[in-house]
Amino acid sequence: ANCTLDECVVTDCPTCSKGTCANEGQTCHDPSIDVHSLNDWICTCAPPAVGSATAKPATCVCDECKEATQVCAPANQICYDPDTSCDKKGDYVCECKAPLSGVATAKPASCEVDECLEKGATCTAAGQKCNDPDKTKLGDWQCLCPPPSTGMAVAQAAAGCALDECVEACPTCANSTCADADQTCNDPNPTTTSLNDWTCTCRDPYKGMAVANAAVCQLDECVVQTCPTCAKTTCSDKGQTCHDPDTTTLSDWTCTCPPPSTGVAIANAADCVIDECVADCPTCSNKTCVNEGQTCHDPNTAGTSTSD
Repeated sequence: ANCTLDECVVTDCPTCSKGTCANEGQTCHDPSIDVHSLNDWICTCAPPAVGSATAKPATCVCDECKEATQVCAPANQICYDPDTSCDKKGDYVCECKAPLSGVATAKPASCEVDECLEKGATCTAAGQKCNDPDKTKLGDWQCLCPPPSTGMAVAQAAAGCALDECVEACPTCANSTCADADQTCNDPNPTTTSLNDWTCTCRDPYKGMAVANAAVCQLDECVVQTCPTCAKTTCSDKGQTCHDPDTTTLSDWTCTCPPPSTGVAIANAADCVIDECVADCPTCSNKTCVNEGQTCHDPNTAGTSTSD
Protein backbone atom coordinates (compact mmCIF):
# COMPACT_ATOMS: atom_id res chain seq x y z
CA ALA A 1 0.00 0.00 0.00
CA ASN A 2 1.04 3.65 -0.49
CA CYS A 3 1.21 4.72 3.16
CA THR A 4 1.51 8.38 4.23
CA LEU A 5 2.08 10.21 7.49
CA ASP A 6 1.54 13.98 7.90
CA GLU A 7 3.36 14.67 11.13
CA CYS A 8 1.59 18.02 11.45
CA VAL A 9 -1.86 16.38 11.42
CA VAL A 10 -1.34 13.05 13.15
CA THR A 11 -0.87 13.46 16.88
CA ASP A 12 -0.24 9.89 18.11
CA CYS A 13 3.19 9.19 16.65
CA PRO A 14 6.50 9.64 18.44
CA THR A 15 7.84 12.04 15.76
CA CYS A 16 4.66 14.05 15.23
CA SER A 17 4.54 17.76 16.03
CA LYS A 18 1.70 17.27 18.54
CA GLY A 19 0.74 20.97 18.42
CA THR A 20 4.29 22.17 18.98
CA CYS A 21 3.98 24.83 16.26
CA ALA A 22 0.42 25.82 17.08
CA ASN A 23 1.29 26.37 20.73
CA GLU A 24 3.73 29.07 19.58
CA GLY A 25 1.26 30.63 17.18
CA GLN A 26 3.16 29.14 14.24
CA THR A 27 2.03 27.03 11.30
CA CYS A 28 3.14 23.47 10.80
CA HIS A 29 4.08 21.97 7.45
CA ASP A 30 5.30 18.48 6.62
CA PRO A 31 7.18 18.74 3.34
CA SER A 32 7.21 14.96 2.86
CA ILE A 33 4.40 12.77 4.20
CA ASP A 34 6.13 9.55 3.24
CA VAL A 35 6.13 7.21 6.25
CA HIS A 36 9.84 6.82 5.87
CA SER A 37 10.42 10.59 6.04
CA LEU A 38 10.08 11.43 9.72
CA ASN A 39 10.97 14.42 11.87
CA ASP A 40 10.98 16.72 8.85
CA TRP A 41 7.99 18.83 9.79
CA ILE A 42 8.57 22.56 9.91
CA CYS A 43 7.31 25.36 12.17
CA THR A 44 6.94 28.66 10.35
CA CYS A 45 6.38 32.03 12.05
CA ALA A 46 3.12 33.83 11.36
CA PRO A 47 3.49 37.01 9.28
CA PRO A 48 4.76 39.59 9.58
CA ALA A 49 7.32 37.67 11.65
CA VAL A 50 9.79 35.56 9.70
CA GLY A 51 11.60 32.40 10.65
CA SER A 52 11.28 28.60 10.43
CA ALA A 53 12.73 25.56 12.14
CA THR A 54 12.62 21.81 11.51
CA ALA A 55 10.99 19.60 14.15
CA LYS A 56 10.89 22.43 16.72
CA PRO A 57 9.40 25.86 17.23
CA ALA A 58 10.98 28.56 15.06
CA THR A 59 12.80 31.55 16.44
CA CYS A 60 10.69 34.32 14.99
CA VAL A 61 12.15 37.62 13.89
CA CYS A 62 10.00 40.74 13.63
CA ASP A 63 11.99 43.35 11.71
CA GLU A 64 9.74 46.37 11.90
CA CYS A 65 11.68 48.01 9.07
CA LYS A 66 10.26 45.39 6.69
CA GLU A 67 6.69 45.78 7.83
CA ALA A 68 4.24 47.71 5.73
CA THR A 69 3.69 50.18 8.55
CA GLN A 70 7.29 51.45 8.68
CA VAL A 71 7.63 55.19 8.03
CA CYS A 72 11.32 55.75 7.35
CA ALA A 73 11.38 55.01 3.62
CA PRO A 74 8.70 57.58 2.69
CA ALA A 75 10.85 60.19 4.41
CA ASN A 76 13.91 59.04 2.41
CA GLN A 77 15.56 57.83 5.59
CA ILE A 78 17.27 54.60 6.60
CA CYS A 79 15.42 52.24 8.92
CA TYR A 80 17.14 50.14 11.57
CA ASP A 81 15.51 47.77 14.08
CA PRO A 82 17.92 47.23 16.99
CA ASP A 83 15.87 44.37 18.51
CA THR A 84 13.99 42.13 16.07
CA SER A 85 12.42 39.89 18.68
CA CYS A 86 8.69 39.81 18.16
CA ASP A 87 7.86 40.87 21.71
CA LYS A 88 9.84 44.08 21.19
CA LYS A 89 7.75 46.52 19.21
CA GLY A 90 8.11 50.24 18.44
CA ASP A 91 11.88 50.38 18.82
CA TYR A 92 12.81 50.81 15.17
CA VAL A 93 14.90 53.86 14.31
CA CYS A 94 14.75 56.25 11.36
CA GLU A 95 18.17 57.66 10.49
CA CYS A 96 18.92 60.49 8.06
CA LYS A 97 21.03 59.83 4.99
CA ALA A 98 24.43 61.54 4.73
CA PRO A 99 25.34 64.32 4.69
CA LEU A 100 22.26 65.02 6.80
CA SER A 101 22.29 63.78 10.38
CA GLY A 102 19.58 62.91 12.86
CA VAL A 103 17.79 59.88 14.34
CA ALA A 104 14.35 59.24 15.80
CA THR A 105 12.62 56.20 17.30
CA ALA A 106 9.42 54.96 15.69
CA LYS A 107 9.01 58.13 13.61
CA PRO A 108 10.81 60.09 10.89
CA ALA A 109 13.92 61.89 12.11
CA SER A 110 14.44 65.63 11.95
CA CYS A 111 17.37 65.74 9.56
CA GLU A 112 19.90 68.55 9.77
CA VAL A 113 23.29 69.41 8.35
CA ASP A 114 25.45 72.47 8.95
CA GLU A 115 26.80 72.97 5.45
CA CYS A 116 29.26 75.53 6.77
CA LEU A 117 31.32 72.69 8.24
CA GLU A 118 32.12 71.60 4.69
CA LYS A 119 31.63 74.76 2.64
CA GLY A 120 32.79 77.40 5.11
CA ALA A 121 36.29 77.65 3.61
CA THR A 122 34.83 79.57 0.67
CA CYS A 123 33.63 82.30 3.01
CA THR A 124 36.73 82.25 5.22
CA ALA A 125 38.99 82.76 2.19
CA ALA A 126 37.06 85.96 1.42
CA GLY A 127 37.24 87.16 5.03
CA GLN A 128 33.55 86.45 5.48
CA LYS A 129 31.41 84.35 7.82
CA CYS A 130 29.48 81.27 6.69
CA ASN A 131 25.83 80.94 7.66
CA ASP A 132 23.43 78.03 7.11
CA PRO A 133 19.97 79.54 7.64
CA ASP A 134 18.04 76.26 7.39
CA LYS A 135 19.92 73.16 8.45
CA THR A 136 17.11 70.94 7.18
CA LYS A 137 17.81 72.04 3.60
CA LEU A 138 20.79 71.58 1.31
CA GLY A 139 22.33 74.25 -0.89
CA ASP A 140 21.24 77.29 1.10
CA TRP A 141 24.51 78.15 2.88
CA GLN A 142 25.67 81.71 2.36
CA CYS A 143 28.57 84.03 3.07
CA LEU A 144 27.93 87.09 5.23
CA CYS A 145 29.96 90.28 5.13
CA PRO A 146 31.77 91.02 8.41
CA PRO A 147 30.73 94.25 10.14
CA PRO A 148 31.08 97.07 9.43
CA SER A 149 31.21 96.08 5.76
CA THR A 150 27.93 95.63 3.96
CA GLY A 151 26.75 93.48 1.07
CA MET A 152 24.03 91.11 -0.06
CA ALA A 153 24.46 87.51 1.08
CA VAL A 154 24.80 85.11 -1.85
CA ALA A 155 23.89 81.42 -1.68
CA GLN A 156 26.83 79.05 -2.19
CA ALA A 157 29.32 81.84 -2.95
CA ALA A 158 31.29 84.65 -1.36
CA ALA A 159 29.33 87.88 -1.00
CA GLY A 160 30.29 91.13 -2.66
CA CYS A 161 31.17 93.10 0.46
CA ALA A 162 31.67 96.85 0.46
CA LEU A 163 33.50 98.90 3.07
CA ASP A 164 33.61 102.65 2.62
CA GLU A 165 36.33 103.62 5.08
CA CYS A 166 35.14 107.21 4.94
CA VAL A 167 31.65 106.28 6.14
CA GLU A 168 32.07 103.32 8.49
CA ALA A 169 33.92 103.07 11.80
CA CYS A 170 36.68 100.46 11.92
CA PRO A 171 40.38 100.16 12.81
CA THR A 172 41.47 101.01 9.25
CA CYS A 173 38.73 103.60 8.65
CA ALA A 174 39.26 107.33 8.47
CA ASN A 175 36.78 107.83 11.29
CA SER A 176 37.05 111.58 12.00
CA THR A 177 40.60 112.18 10.71
CA CYS A 178 39.59 114.16 7.63
CA ALA A 179 36.60 115.85 9.23
CA ASP A 180 38.65 117.08 12.18
CA ALA A 181 41.01 118.76 9.69
CA ASP A 182 38.07 120.19 7.72
CA GLN A 183 39.07 118.08 4.73
CA THR A 184 37.17 115.86 2.32
CA CYS A 185 37.42 112.09 2.70
CA ASN A 186 37.29 109.72 -0.27
CA ASP A 187 37.63 105.93 -0.48
CA PRO A 188 38.67 105.13 -4.08
CA ASN A 189 38.10 101.39 -3.67
CA PRO A 190 35.40 100.65 -1.06
CA THR A 191 35.93 96.90 -0.76
CA THR A 192 37.03 94.71 2.15
CA THR A 193 40.16 93.67 0.24
CA SER A 194 41.39 97.25 -0.20
CA LEU A 195 42.01 98.82 3.18
CA ASN A 196 43.84 101.97 4.31
CA ASP A 197 43.47 103.53 0.86
CA TRP A 198 41.17 106.39 1.90
CA THR A 199 42.39 109.92 1.28
CA CYS A 200 41.99 113.33 2.86
CA THR A 201 41.82 116.19 0.35
CA CYS A 202 42.08 119.87 1.21
CA ARG A 203 39.09 122.07 0.48
CA ASP A 204 39.37 124.81 -2.14
CA PRO A 205 41.25 127.03 -2.47
CA TYR A 206 43.78 124.95 -0.55
CA LYS A 207 45.73 122.24 -2.34
CA GLY A 208 46.92 118.94 -0.92
CA MET A 209 46.02 115.29 -0.46
CA ALA A 210 47.25 112.45 1.77
CA VAL A 211 46.56 108.70 1.90
CA ALA A 212 45.28 107.33 5.22
CA ASN A 213 46.12 110.57 6.98
CA ALA A 214 45.18 114.22 7.13
CA ALA A 215 46.68 116.20 4.27
CA VAL A 216 49.12 119.08 4.62
CA CYS A 217 47.10 121.84 2.96
CA GLN A 218 48.92 124.56 1.08
CA LEU A 219 47.81 127.93 -0.25
CA ASP A 220 50.08 130.31 -2.13
CA GLU A 221 48.44 133.60 -1.20
CA CYS A 222 50.35 135.35 -3.96
CA VAL A 223 48.92 133.06 -6.66
CA VAL A 224 45.40 132.34 -5.43
CA GLN A 225 43.13 135.31 -5.74
CA THR A 226 39.95 133.98 -4.12
CA CYS A 227 40.72 133.77 -0.41
CA PRO A 228 40.10 136.50 2.19
CA THR A 229 43.75 136.62 3.22
CA CYS A 230 45.24 136.48 -0.29
CA ALA A 231 47.43 139.29 -1.61
CA LYS A 232 45.33 139.71 -4.76
CA THR A 233 46.78 142.81 -6.50
CA THR A 234 48.13 144.55 -3.41
CA CYS A 235 51.79 144.09 -4.42
CA SER A 236 51.40 144.33 -8.20
CA ASP A 237 49.46 147.57 -7.99
CA LYS A 238 52.58 149.09 -6.38
CA GLY A 239 54.99 147.49 -8.82
CA GLN A 240 56.22 145.21 -6.06
CA THR A 241 56.91 141.49 -5.98
CA CYS A 242 54.70 139.15 -3.96
CA HIS A 243 56.17 136.16 -2.14
CA ASP A 244 54.53 133.58 0.16
CA PRO A 245 57.34 132.11 2.33
CA ASP A 246 55.14 129.40 3.96
CA THR A 247 52.16 128.13 1.97
CA THR A 248 50.78 126.32 5.03
CA THR A 249 50.35 129.61 6.95
CA LEU A 250 47.92 132.41 6.22
CA SER A 251 48.60 136.17 6.01
CA ASP A 252 52.38 135.73 5.83
CA TRP A 253 52.83 136.90 2.22
CA THR A 254 55.15 139.82 1.61
CA CYS A 255 55.47 142.68 -0.84
CA THR A 256 59.07 143.48 -1.81
CA CYS A 257 60.15 146.69 -3.48
CA PRO A 258 61.77 146.45 -6.92
CA PRO A 259 65.51 147.24 -7.09
CA PRO A 260 67.20 149.51 -6.57
CA SER A 261 64.63 150.58 -4.01
CA THR A 262 64.43 148.57 -0.83
CA GLY A 263 61.63 147.63 1.48
CA VAL A 264 59.51 144.65 2.53
CA ALA A 265 56.11 144.45 4.21
CA ILE A 266 54.06 141.51 5.47
CA ALA A 267 50.48 141.23 4.20
CA ASN A 268 50.62 144.75 2.81
CA ALA A 269 52.35 146.91 0.25
CA ALA A 270 55.89 147.89 1.26
CA ASP A 271 57.12 151.42 1.87
CA CYS A 272 59.92 151.52 -0.67
CA VAL A 273 63.08 153.49 0.02
CA ILE A 274 65.76 154.60 -2.47
CA ASP A 275 68.74 156.68 -1.40
CA GLU A 276 69.88 158.24 -4.69
CA CYS A 277 73.25 158.99 -3.16
CA VAL A 278 73.90 155.32 -2.55
CA ALA A 279 71.85 153.39 -5.10
CA ASP A 280 72.66 152.90 -8.76
CA CYS A 281 69.80 154.13 -10.92
CA PRO A 282 69.17 156.53 -13.79
CA THR A 283 68.19 159.32 -11.38
CA CYS A 284 70.87 158.52 -8.81
CA SER A 285 73.98 160.64 -8.23
CA ASN A 286 76.13 157.75 -9.33
CA LYS A 287 79.15 159.26 -7.52
CA THR A 288 78.66 162.69 -9.16
CA CYS A 289 79.24 164.44 -5.85
CA VAL A 290 82.05 162.15 -4.74
CA ASN A 291 83.93 162.60 -7.98
CA GLU A 292 83.99 166.36 -7.30
CA GLY A 293 85.05 165.87 -3.69
CA GLN A 294 81.63 166.80 -2.47
CA THR A 295 79.14 165.21 -0.08
CA CYS A 296 75.90 163.74 -1.42
CA HIS A 297 72.64 163.88 0.54
CA ASP A 298 69.17 162.69 -0.51
CA PRO A 299 66.64 164.63 1.57
CA ASN A 300 63.73 162.33 0.62
CA THR A 301 64.45 158.66 0.18
CA ALA A 302 60.85 157.75 -0.59
CA GLY A 303 60.65 155.62 -3.71
CA THR A 304 58.32 158.16 -5.27
CA SER A 305 60.79 161.04 -4.79
CA THR A 306 63.58 160.96 -7.37
CA SER A 307 66.18 163.37 -8.71
CA ASP A 308 66.12 165.33 -5.44
